[in-house]
Amino acid sequence: MRRLTQLFISLAFLTGCASTSDLVCELEIEPMSVTPSLTISHLDSVPIRNSEREEEVFNTLHALGCDVSLQNLPHGRGANVICTITGESDEEILIAAHHDRLGSGRGVADNWTGITILLDLATHYLKHPPIHTIRLVAFADEENDMRGSYHYVRQLKRGRGTRPRVMVNIDTVGVGALRLDYRSSPELACVARAVGDTHDVPLPSPRLSNMAGDWEPFMAKGIPVLHFHSLDDRSMGMLHTYRDRRDLVNDRRLSQALGIIAGTISALDHGIDLTLSVD
Repeated sequence: MRRLTQLFISLAFLTGCASTSDLVCELEIEPMSVTPSLTISHLDSVPIRNSEREEEVFNTLHALGCDVSLQNLPHGRGANVICTITGESDEEILIAAHHDRLGSGRGVADNWTGITILLDLATHYLKHPPIHTIRLVAFADEENDMRGSYHYVRQLKRGRGTRPRVMVNIDTVGVGALRLDYRSSPELACVARAVGDTHDVPLPSPRLSNMAGDWEPFMAKGIPVLHFHSLDDRSMGMLHTYRDRRDLVNDRRLSQALGIIAGTISALDHGIDLTLSVD
């Protein structure tokens, strides 16, 4: 299996750091040779009903040629949509975004922006096969206590599926500058910041109140997580309201987010030893 040993050695000193604020990241990461393109048209007609959103994600992934399946939640709560792109290695990088919405808005920012990036990553990796297996998951019922992601993790515990080495979560991007959740794995945050440096984009990790997401069940099971968002206290107040519509999303910011997220996943796929741990 191909690995960039130099990147792994560079990351070794991070083990034992308590938080991303303790780190000085000095990695040098080569830009992607082929970068995904943002399909902005995904945002122009966003379904309202959660069942229609789920169906739209499934149909789009199927049309792209994904090995796509549904993981039904108990009690008819919808389904997680899963696309698997097999790599040279069966070690797995899981990339996730939730497809459901809540409240009076159209749910464009929260979280069709994440779904848009997920679909464009699927398009990219179907054309450019990864080294590690990439599993893209559109979670259902995130807005209801993350029931979709909790169900997914429970199934892993029961031996139904592969435990990912890394979980990358994308939720509400493009409404402002790209950010990392401060609870992200320090090693993974360092890789993301190194990629951000190649775009001249800093990736801060503000401590926002009441922020939760589909990464939490994975972190609770000891799986390293990296959570991308673009929220601050002001924009968080717009979610689940009529203001979450198409004009809340900045296309340039969203395209920038795709570039950084894709570059981070590429760096992980090509360079990092995925047996990460933080003491």
